[in-house]
Amino acid sequence: MTFFELIGTDPYVQRLNSWTKRIDDISERLVEVHVEGAKIASQAYREGQRTVYKRGVGQIKVTGGFSRRYMRMGDCPRIVSARHSLSSNAVQRPLRDAVYSWAGVQAARDGMCIVDVDLKSCYTSVFLGLLSDGRLDSVRSAVTSVGIWEYLRKTMERQNALHLYDKRFVKICVYSSFFEGGSKAMAEGILKTHREELGLSGSEFKASPMFPDLYRKAYDLAGILQNTDVIVDLRTVSEEIREKHLDEVVYTPTGQSVRLTKEGFRTTYPKVLQGYELGLLGQATMDLQKENPSIKVLAHCNDGNVLLVGQTEVETLMSQMSDHVDRIGKGLRLGFPQKVEYKVVEPDDSWGKVEG
Repeated sequence: MTFFELIGTDPYVQRLNSWTKRIDDISERLVEVHVEGAKIASQAYREGQRTVYKRGVGQIKVTGGFSRRYMRMGDCPRIVSARHSLSSNAVQRPLRDAVYSWAGVQAARDGMCIVDVDLKSCYTSVFLGLLSDGRLDSVRSAVTSVGIWEYLRKTMERQNALHLYDKRFVKICVYSSFFEGGSKAMAEGILKTHREELGLSGSEFKASPMFPDLYRKAYDLAGILQNTDVIVDLRTVSEEIREKHLDEVVYTPTGQSVRLTKEGFRTTYPKVLQGYELGLLGQATMDLQKENPSIKVLAHCNDGNVLLVGQTEVETLMSQMSDHVDRIGKGLRLGFPQKVEYKVVEPDDSWGKVEG
């Protein structure tokens, strides 16, 4: 069985999918969650999110939260639901979290729980593994101490800029620096995320009353992160990689071949890291499920796997999965330990009506 065939195909997963369709119209509640998390309170932004969440909840009530068919995302190693626009993969994170916690109510009745699993520091750990020659000391120190996101959060706190911290956008800035992106590329990536979340065209977004505030905050965040030791090191090393491997063909663990060109480096090198990311997590999930057949794969979303496991087995199984990921990484000659991080989804029956 391939990783594609493992996701969402178990009959129990389909039963949970039917359960998720019974979720209430929770759009207003989620708008408040989203607005609070984004630290943006304008009425225009709130109205935009209300439209997005209304559409998302309606979508889940028709198709359910989990897809049973996945496919490659174009010519890159990533995979997406074959009906991506009609799955929980395509909705806002707060709604997706609500779907998982609502599905967790039924899972808990059966002695199971939902676990969201990702590679720890994902791109960064793979990058460190490929460059295990002593460079990137600041990045290595951040990852092995408190984790790169917490390290940058503390850095911003020291600079009295914690009001700008949003992990989603900090990730955009860090990953942009992998591929030589400066402040402009970082800020544009943040603004693109805002625009897509609101479902607006480029002209509509720029004409909206919320745009000036979002624009200022995006560039303020990019400007602060641009000068941190982590991003300075990442940008310097990515420039070295581009020059060293210019016009070479690189093969990913998932079988794609990528030619690194000067003009296309920003779009091609991410595919190399994506190939390692999916290869590590996908193979480790298959190995773990082979040893523990009761594990079910609910979904693959944003390069992470959503698993269904026994309530008393979580810690043991996640430790085994980290061991698998590190073993596979060593087989791929990665010189930095590869681990997983996970979050156990708390069941929440307030998202719908529990019957029986």
